[in-house]
Amino acid sequence: MRRTSSHRLLAMAMALALTLAAAQWIMVTPTAMADEIWYTRSGTKLRSNAATTSAAIITIKGGEEVSVVNRSGGWSKVKYGSHSGYIRSDLLVQLTRSGYIPLQKGNDCPQVKDAQTALRDLGYFSGRCDGKFGEDTEAAVVAFQKRNAIGADGVAGGETQRILYSGLARVSESLTESASTAITSTQDTSSTTGASTGTTAASVTLKKGMSGTAVKAMQSMLKNLGYITFTPDGVFGSGTEKAVIEFQSRNGLSADGKVGAATLSAMSSSRAVAAVKPSATTGAYAKLTLKKGDSGSEVTKMQQRLRELGYINFAADGKFGSGTRAGVVAFQKANSLSADGVAGAGTLTLLYSSSARTAPAGTLSGSSSGSTASSSGPANSAVKLLHFFDIVKVKYPSGTTVTVYDPASKLSWKLKFMSMGRHADSEPLTAADTSTMNQAFGNATTWTPKAVWVKFPDGVWSMATMHNTPHLSSTIKDNNFSGHLCVHFLRDMDEVSKNDPNYGAQNQKALRAAWKALTGQTVN
Repeated sequence: MRRTSSHRLLAMAMALALTLAAAQWIMVTPTAMADEIWYTRSGTKLRSNAATTSAAIITIKGGEEVSVVNRSGGWSKVKYGSHSGYIRSDLLVQLTRSGYIPLQKGNDCPQVKDAQTALRDLGYFSGRCDGKFGEDTEAAVVAFQKRNAIGADGVAGGETQRILYSGLARVSESLTESASTAITSTQDTSSTTGASTGTTAASVTLKKGMSGTAVKAMQSMLKNLGYITFTPDGVFGSGTEKAVIEFQSRNGLSADGKVGAATLSAMSSSRAVAAVKPSATTGAYAKLTLKKGDSGSEVTKMQQRLRELGYINFAADGKFGSGTRAGVVAFQKANSLSADGVAGAGTLTLLYSSSARTAPAGTLSGSSSGSTASSSGPANSAVKLLHFFDIVKVKYPSGTTVTVYDPASKLSWKLKFMSMGRHADSEPLTAADTSTMNQAFGNATTWTPKAVWVKFPDGVWSMATMHNTPHLSSTIKDNNFSGHLCVHFLRDMDEVSKNDPNYGAQNQKALRAAWKALTGQTVN
């Protein structure tokens, strides 16, 4: 018995030891974080320990990708190539949702040089493009942000860089004035082949053979719009003339290749139509022609794009009827094409390009049979899908009054944001707003999310979802709404699954479904 007991005790001890070891492994393993990709803000040393006094293993350039293993006490343990060590956490940054590294004063990396180059081409930056984000770069970013209606904080974040590199950014006022002054108010000193023009600017038109700062400024505008790819050199040659003709054709101007006041004004306008960007799919339309009476998937695809741009407001049904033809004609007119209602290679290539112009107000074709319908809301293409935490909560805080438009009923009402947590707690502004809102919901209260379009005070539209059931606290008196409601904007699904797995997730799914129905785009 004694021996057996000893064996049992030994077995129990071994089992206990194994259990503890297993438990320890189980406890440790889940705490190890998955490696995350970060980028260095500027040149920095990878150190052997988490202290500035520790030995430097290697110096890492700015803008380099490192893999962060964990972060603690102001330091990050990272892997860089075959090296492993520590970097101060404030010297690292992650990509924005737009896919850019946020850039700010003090950064020194290739991404800063790229931004400086783009700012220089647009007339905002005159310093050296050296990749060092100093006061001059910060001032250029602020000027760019103000000109392009972005929050002017001097930090080139995701939204700023997205617009900066979009090809649709507005050039600086100084760049516009440089060309305008030379053309309209000063004596032209540009040279022609072998001689000076000798004419006053009031009668001057930039044309082939000229050179000078006015030509260079004009070329910069064309480059920003995608009509030229070479570096502006101030020489009006054949390439520049060809680009001018293409710009004039795309913007409904007389295509003579000469730049007078009207062409210059169109170039500097925020409504200037950019060049058609080469696309791998362009060749697919070379032999495709769609016309009234046709049907099929290509017609459906075309209708979806026409709807996205605001030329039709009926559902894509794959049938090329009178309403679809009216939408094609309207698109062709707005985009300076021959308005014959037949969607050939030229029309389709432009339609699917990023240069396609959206529909002017009041041009919606309302049904597949050709009847028209007016809408008090924006063109479909004007509606964005703004991220709640990245944009909405930052730019439109509590106290903001917005206009809500229901595309289904075509009714509008006003709401006031009362609290911004993970969505916008809101209240109808007046009793009339409550009445209109309830009418849009069929005069019944419901928690079922409705897709709506929200107009912010600066004129920007975003899709959102909301319900009309009053609950909990209320602030506004006499609006016939005893509580508040919730307006949901785009959020990341992994965050929603963690923090709002039920009603929040229901709204996000409804929002994504509505966005896909409107644009054909799938949002993860």
